[in-house]
Amino acid sequence: MKQVPWIDGDRFYTWTVHLLATFFHIYANYRAVTSVVLETLDEQVLIFSFFLSFFLSFFLQFTHSFFFFSMKKQNNKEIDNYY
Repeated sequence: MKQVPWIDGDRFYTWTVHLLATFFHIYANYRAVTSVVLETLDEQVLIFSFFLSFFLSFFLQFTHSFFFFSMKKQNNKEIDNYY
């Protein structure tokens, strides 16, 4: 099934749309970050967010194989469900 027919199968359009979307995303994030004004920095929130991000990255790194199939296994499941 073709989701976007004018992109499907044409690498030039695929990469063009991908790069445009990526640059727009980076620009939007830059504008959002520069619009934030912090008058004070809450040390407790900073420490909490650091440890939370460390814990989440550690947790996801070691539990990834339990929650997600390998690429080969997922492809086989999709082929089996398609036919």
